[in-house]
Amino acid sequence: MRPTAIVLLLAVLLSGCETPIVAPHYPQSTETAGNLRAARPIKIGLSTFVGPARLENCRGLKPLNLPAEVSPSLYIQQAFEAEFRAADILAPSGADITLSGRIDTATFSSTKLITMGQWTIGLSLRSSNGKTLRVVESHEFDSAFEAREACRYTADAFAQAVQKLVAKTVSDPGFPGLLNQR
Repeated sequence: MRPTAIVLLLAVLLSGCETPIVAPHYPQSTETAGNLRAARPIKIGLSTFVGPARLENCRGLKPLNLPAEVSPSLYIQQAFEAEFRAADILAPSGADITLSGRIDTATFSSTKLITMGQWTIGLSLRSSNGKTLRVVESHEFDSAFEAREACRYTADAFAQAVQKLVAKTVSDPGFPGLLNQR
């Protein structure tokens, strides 16, 4: 085989390692939107969520990325916006109540029990009425032994973990207290 062909073949094979690991878009839940409809006719506004600027590296590879390169806090804020919009309670302006959020934790392990993984996401919400709520979601998922595959599973599981976080938040007994206007 000619040296040029060998170099070209190696370049093609190695370039596969450069493919970014990107989590999927947030999958809206009809169940969560249904639970939120009970909050109507109140209109909820969301202020900017704060938290980590990016996700950590997975097994020494590149960091996990989110669609459109948003931060984990913006991804989670957009998940709440999607659910509130689906329940017809999102108010871009003139909200009855405004919620702000802080992502306290957004960590993962792709090697829990070797081929299992776990996301842990902690969220603190504060209402314009002064009440607060803290929710932590620990989402387990199937992982893999091989690093690239395990990181792909970890990225895919982020959207599922956020979906469970949002559902857990709106079904928490303390959530309706955030929506009281007094």
